[in-house]
Amino acid sequence: MFHNKSKAGIFFLLLVLFGCSSDGADSGETADMSTEINSEELRVALGALPPVLDSHMSMDTNGSIIGRNIFETLVTFDSNFTVQPMLAESWEQNDDGTTFTFNLRENVQFHNGKEMIAEDVVASLERWIAVSTTGIDTFPEGTTLSSEGDHTVIMELPTPVSTILETLAYSGANFASIMPKEVIDEEDTTGVDTYIGTGPYKLEEWTQDQYIHLSAYENYESVAGESDGLSGERNTIIDNLYFMDVTDPATREAGVETGEYDVAFDISYDSAERLGTVPHLNVNAHPFGMYVLTYNKDTGLFADERAREAISLAISKEGILQAAFTSEDYYTLDHSLMSGDQSELWSSDVGEQEYYEHNPEKAKQLLTDAGYTGEEITILASREHGYYYNGSVVLQQQLEQLGLNINLEIVEWSAYLELRADPANWDLYLGASTPRISPTSLGFLRSEQPGWTNSSELDQLVDEFNVATPDEAEELYEELQAWFYEYKPVTKIADFSKVYASNENVNYEFQDGPIFWDTSITE
Repeated sequence: MFHNKSKAGIFFLLLVLFGCSSDGADSGETADMSTEINSEELRVALGALPPVLDSHMSMDTNGSIIGRNIFETLVTFDSNFTVQPMLAESWEQNDDGTTFTFNLRENVQFHNGKEMIAEDVVASLERWIAVSTTGIDTFPEGTTLSSEGDHTVIMELPTPVSTILETLAYSGANFASIMPKEVIDEEDTTGVDTYIGTGPYKLEEWTQDQYIHLSAYENYESVAGESDGLSGERNTIIDNLYFMDVTDPATREAGVETGEYDVAFDISYDSAERLGTVPHLNVNAHPFGMYVLTYNKDTGLFADERAREAISLAISKEGILQAAFTSEDYYTLDHSLMSGDQSELWSSDVGEQEYYEHNPEKAKQLLTDAGYTGEEITILASREHGYYYNGSVVLQQQLEQLGLNINLEIVEWSAYLELRADPANWDLYLGASTPRISPTSLGFLRSEQPGWTNSSELDQLVDEFNVATPDEAEELYEELQAWFYEYKPVTKIADFSKVYASNENVNYEFQDGPIFWDTSITE
């Protein structure tokens, strides 16, 4: 059975968070006579294992989906994206929003048997603010953390930031997980390599290029309350989770069809319709983010704004999208800096004309003005994500027709991530921009992220946005949208969904990815 949720508009919170959730029916709801059973294992086929599970530093989506089973945050979101308790049972803030006092739950154990106390929270958040792109972008310089006894943490900010609690609740890339202080103290420049959290599952084994095995933590202390989204009680109904490294889409699809895998991520778009006719499978399309063309603005041709405008004018978005996603069921053309599903909160006509403009002749003149004389332009791509690769092939063809000398560099995923981190290795790449707490937190706006956006005008807008009221933020969004279409840190191609398949007996919820605690199997 195939379910397409790409048009659902359920992705709001006070300022903004784009996410997605399922009511259970899409993930394997069965007849009333079915019986829920405990299971020894669930096998999940991924397109690629994450390079690390250090949630403070990892930008990998699969890493965050796996990592939130191991690590937890002070607060979290329910299904309506309202902030709820997690490791903090309560909190208060002063009138001007510069001091937050978090009261921690007692008797919460790390996977090494040590009780989580305030010093662990202070050490974790200090590191997270210092090393994560989310922490660096959100928390002003001079933010301090301190403890009062073992179960109270005080956060003090030099200036108010309107999205502090939402940022701490976020469980995507760079989420603010709590680790033991001793793990933080022992880290080196590459990050932590001992993955110990308070979550419902602990890391049992990691065999590189094969699988990550998590097992239910026998001493897990769940937060109380009815399960709702990412909040409330968390139960480990399944004893072992195996996240399998299955880079070939056809192998993932055959495996979930035969029962070798219980769940498969990143089903290829041209296989989704056929798998949706298989009686024992559920196939679901969930909004994932934006499909964007990222420019290397640090060095080379695309450090020139005119060259970026040229590419934006020259490409055919529909041609790239059809190659990448095969059907309009999986993508939506939309000009907004944020997802179109967030239009009730973030709506602006600014940039709509530029988004749809297609003018190859003007593009050629802009390339000449930018000084292009035939230098090789490298597009970085990886086959592990088919929509990266397939879209890149068409992008190459379109840019060669424009007269550019294109090198399509195709590498395996771990090499892709390594090469992308160095501006000497590439000029363009197609990929995903995943959801963030607010418009100013989008990854491609960051100066330290691949693409290397550097704009004093953006810096000023971000500073104003961080302290803005919701009404003020709406006005600033217009300015941010105008800046986006003038500076062009990326070219937005479209909003898109990803496709997941699972055995009809597997029941899981979905919010910013599948939720594996409380996942069950029915007979």
